[in-house]
Amino acid sequence: DLRVRLSGNLVNLTWRPSRSSGVKYTVVRKTGSRPISVADGVCLATVAACSFDDVSAEVGLPNFYGAFAVRGTAVSSDGALLQVPVQILGEVTNLTPRIEDRRVLLQWMSPPNVHRVLVSRSAGAFVKTPREGQDVPVLGDGQAVDSDVENGRRYFYTVFSQFKTHDGEIVTTEGVGIQVVPQRPPDPIRELSIASEGSAGERRVRIRWVPSAIGEVLIVRSDAPL
Repeated sequence: DLRVRLSGNLVNLTWRPSRSSGVKYTVVRKTGSRPISVADGVCLATVAACSFDDVSAEVGLPNFYGAFAVRGTAVSSDGALLQVPVQILGEVTNLTPRIEDRRVLLQWMSPPNVHRVLVSRSAGAFVKTPREGQDVPVLGDGQAVDSDVENGRRYFYTVFSQFKTHDGEIVTTEGVGIQVVPQRPPDPIRELSIASEGSAGERRVRIRWVPSAIGEVLIVRSDAPL
């Protein structure tokens, strides 16, 4: 029997030792079906112990494993096989918002082999499933735009990744959340005066402007035109 334990992106495999002495074990990984020999799939390693950690499995793929006893050039025809595939689920990464006037743009990096990405919005807290919130349209790969929001109100967005299993079922991740408060951008400064003051030895520049109702003013000094 081949036993598996999944911890993040690490797949831990363990199996019972062979009754023969002086053997090692070749571990094979195959996507989509069980390997029938050491040549049927990706040969990961040949080890003396009865365990192996696979840290190279790709996210989103249904992988089967097999451990075959090896002594010298002789390889067992029957290996310890995994009956159910292992599938690592991945979340979106680099989730960032762009806040505009009554509009929120979300951007992210999708995980490999993802079937679909869903975005759900709520006003009170992050949702646990896509059905609990309001759907936000996903535009192509890696972005969604929500134009049905109010300025000054806090919104909770959860981005879910969905993967298709070996049996064709859809599994959904726990999701990645981000809080966003849309707001009107500050008005540009239209009344600005710049005056030079002081003597030649203690020259200074005084800048005056009419402040905007919202936002802060950033002053940049440069030796060349911007």
